[in-house]
Amino acid sequence: TNFERYINNPSEIIFYGEEGAIGTPPRLQLIKEELEKTGKYGWNGKQMVDQYHAFNDFINKKGFKNAFPTVDALCTKLGEVALYYQGRMMENVRISNIIDGWATNGWESTKIENHSGIVDMYRNPKADPKIMAYYDQPLYVAVKILNKVIEKGSETLVDFHLVNEKDVKGKLQLKVFATDKSGNYQEQQFTVKATGGVIYGELLKEKINFKIRNEGYTTIKAILMKDGKEIASGNDQIYAVELSNPIQKVAVADTSATMQKILKNARIDFETIDLTKGQPTQKILFAGGGFQPGFVKGNFRQDDPMMDWVARGNTLVITKEAAAWCEYLNMKEVAAFNGSGKLGINWFGGNFFVRENPYFKGLPINTAFNWEYQCFAAYARHREGLRLENDECLVGAYSDHKNELYSAFSIIPMGKGQIIVTTLDFQSAMLSGERNAVVAAKLLQNMVENAKERKFEN
Repeated sequence: TNFERYINNPSEIIFYGEEGAIGTPPRLQLIKEELEKTGKYGWNGKQMVDQYHAFNDFINKKGFKNAFPTVDALCTKLGEVALYYQGRMMENVRISNIIDGWATNGWESTKIENHSGIVDMYRNPKADPKIMAYYDQPLYVAVKILNKVIEKGSETLVDFHLVNEKDVKGKLQLKVFATDKSGNYQEQQFTVKATGGVIYGELLKEKINFKIRNEGYTTIKAILMKDGKEIASGNDQIYAVELSNPIQKVAVADTSATMQKILKNARIDFETIDLTKGQPTQKILFAGGGFQPGFVKGNFRQDDPMMDWVARGNTLVITKEAAAWCEYLNMKEVAAFNGSGKLGINWFGGNFFVRENPYFKGLPINTAFNWEYQCFAAYARHREGLRLENDECLVGAYSDHKNELYSAFSIIPMGKGQIIVTTLDFQSAMLSGERNAVVAAKLLQNMVENAKERKFEN
């Protein structure tokens, strides 16, 4: 019963209205093509076309063409997040059996209105409707995984509910198993009972333990049988991450000791240094919060010891106060930086998207941040993008109504070295105590491993 939207109040009519506020972009390419075909731009057509060109320019200039060959490919990847959420919430409403109605965020009609509907103002579905249709089946097994993002080799519990609008009743057999690239394993079978009648959703079996053997996706499947014949099925996915233990060795400069806690949780060995007393002996430095321009000595008229250290072939990693750092780097003519933008939340939403690159080895690529990246993507996290012009952008950012996209994880070259700068909220993720933070830990480990291996040019 501990799931979103669960309620147990049979004495009241329970109806959720206009639910599922996750802002995602319109189908900009389809809209542009429609406008060009009809020539009727109306009062908001130009806004749509301008936004299309902003997306298209970013995809081409920032190296995302292989990940998202068209603007529509990026828009639908971002849209999948909203349709997935809507589906899972509808599933929760149905298995609760008490809730009477749910009104999904449908569409928008004005250019200044929210973008949280499942279709855009031209009635284009934000992504493949099949994502939601799965959760609208009249009869299926709802597979509810306690932790969908975990470390390889660890365990999680799974509950199995029945969505039953076909009046299935009586004694049944429930077969459950995990399947991954190695095949099926941990098969179990239970005798369960379906009530039927006006009971449209009910728990069949709870707290079944699964140990996840391999990294990547594992599917938990359920088959419901009556008299030896399959009558319903269902599935859900887990994403498992493989961490190294430990990663050797980096320097860290953070007087608040926050960065030290983050690196410890990520199993990265480190030594704390005082930048006022000298430069790191390690090749990689993680800088913490509390940034003040010039705190590493030097100013815009002097040589900067920190920039000199980077230029000799070292790596500076910035995971906190990225915009302030970029202002400083802009002053030093290292970064071409033109401010930052906050990502919207709720109706005026936003999200991140990633292309294939070695820093995201062992993590989902060429996609938007969906449930696999819940440690970074949630509205409770700090979500910001950077306007950088001379970066190698690996993660982009989208914010509703803006005719621009941003950088959220970038490499900035500096002499023979590099500066890794990211707005992703590692602090909240790594200090949350949640198991899904394993994704943030993997990304930190990848930074260290790739910085050690990367060959720099003059």
